[in-house]
Amino acid sequence: EFVTYNASKAAIASMTRCLALDMAPHGIRVNAVCPGTVWTPVVEKMASDEGLDRDAAETHPDFGGAHMLCRLAEPREIANAICFLASDEASFITAECLMVDGGYAAK
Repeated sequence: EFVTYNASKAAIASMTRCLALDMAPHGIRVNAVCPGTVWTPVVEKMASDEGLDRDAAETHPDFGGAHMLCRLAEPREIANAICFLASDEASFITAECLMVDGGYAAK
């Protein structure tokens, strides 16, 4: 059921590393941000289709409850990670996949 999705995520990780190798000599850093479930209109619709409001979706095992932090991400949290990676504070970070997933991947 999730083969295509998981294969695409693995491809992103591999592509990030390969592109980072190619671009490093030009002083260009390449990273990926790998978000967990983010409260967006699409997720809101999915939750609604399951009869869940925002509060119920936060702890439901198919939504926020799947994450260690037992909540959904806010779009600004993903944006903050992207802004960090684009900043001078991340000047020595390249070829990384930053998991912004509330601990989902570690479960």
